[in-house]
Amino acid sequence: MASNETTRPVERDRRVAEYWEGVRALGRWRFIWMRGALGWGAPSGIGMLAWRWWDTGVSPTLSGVVFMAVLATTGGLAFGAFLWWQSERRYQRWLLSHAASVPRIFE
Repeated sequence: MASNETTRPVERDRRVAEYWEGVRALGRWRFIWMRGALGWGAPSGIGMLAWRWWDTGVSPTLSGVVFMAVLATTGGLAFGAFLWWQSERRYQRWLLSHAASVPRIFE
């Protein structure tokens, strides 16, 4: 039982590292745009516009929509860049911690 509890986090970390290798191969900017701007920024912007419309009862104006699109895209790009940086840092730490004990499986 103890060996199973020990191998689960190691196996999970290996799967996460393999997944990140695949994501990483697609490129940094694709990740930032897909996860940041489209995956987080666009839904957040739409949600904020919908909430304002529901809360005040006033439909959004064109200038409000443009402003929210710029704000959501900028925020999404920053969020995506942060996610990339954090994931890459975690992956590099994982590689360093396994460089001596585990053969390089990602090359």
